[in-house]
Amino acid sequence: MLACAQLVAAHPAFEDVERHSTQLVAERPDDPAAYLTLAQTRRIARDWDGALVALEHAAAHGAQPVEVTALRAAVFLDAGWSNMALLEADRALLLDAGQPQVQILRGRASLALGRPQEAARAFALAIEGTRNPTPDQVLVLADALVAAGDRPGAVAALDHGLTRIGLVPSLALPALDLELEIGRADAALRRIDALLATNARNELWLARRGEVLDRLGRNDEARVARAGALAAIQSRPDGRRGSRSASLERELRSALAPEDHPPPDAKERP
Repeated sequence: MLACAQLVAAHPAFEDVERHSTQLVAERPDDPAAYLTLAQTRRIARDWDGALVALEHAAAHGAQPVEVTALRAAVFLDAGWSNMALLEADRALLLDAGQPQVQILRGRASLALGRPQEAARAFALAIEGTRNPTPDQVLVLADALVAAGDRPGAVAALDHGLTRIGLVPSLALPALDLELEIGRADAALRRIDALLATNARNELWLARRGEVLDRLGRNDEARVARAGALAAIQSRPDGRRGSRSASLERELRSALAPEDHPPPDAKERP
C-alpha cells in the first residue's frame, strides 16, 4: 500500500479515483482491502480524518495490523503530526521489522522532529532491506548524514549506493560536491574523470572538471577542460542546445576570455 504509485489530487482524473474507491467499499463492505484503498485515496486528497476513519473500518474488517499501522503513520506524517507518525511507524516495525517503506517513514518523521542521526539509521536500514534501492533513497540518507554533521559518512553512503546501483550521475555528482566541501579535491577529480570515462563529450562534466582543477591549482588543465566543454556545446546543432547550454556557454566564454582576449595595451605594459 505504501509503495503504490503516487497519485496527484489535483489531477483531473483524481475525482474518478475517489468515486471508484467509495464505490468499491459500497460493493464490498466486508473487504478490508477496499477500506485500505479508500484510506489511501483520502490521504492523497489530504482528508486526514476521513483516511483515519477508513483505516479504523479496515482494521475492524480484518486488515493486517501492520498495513493499518503503517498507513496510519503515513497519514500522520503527511498531516504534519510527526510525533504520532514516529509512534505508529515504531508500532508497525514491532509487528514486522522487515518493512523498508516503514523505515523510510520513520526516517522522514525523525528528520521532521530534528533528529537527523536517528533518521539516518532508519534510512540505512531501509536501503539494506531493499533488493533494488533507488538513488532517491540513497540521497535522503546522505542528506540526513549531512544534517547530522557527518559529511564523510554521507560520502561513504553515496559510495555504497553507487556500489549497489551503479555509476549514476545523481549519486556521483553529490559525492563530488561533498568531496570538495571537505577539502578532498583529488578525490573529486577522480569522480569526475570516472563520469567522463562514460561520456567524454558531456559539457557539464567537462566544465565541472575545470572547476575541480582550479581548486587543485592546475589552471592550464582547467582551461583545457573548459575549452573542451565549449567545443562540445558548439558541436551541437543550434536547435539542440537549449537555454541551459546557452547559459553554460556564456560562463565558459567568460572564464576563457582573459587569456584568449588580452587587453589592447598588454604589450605596452613593462
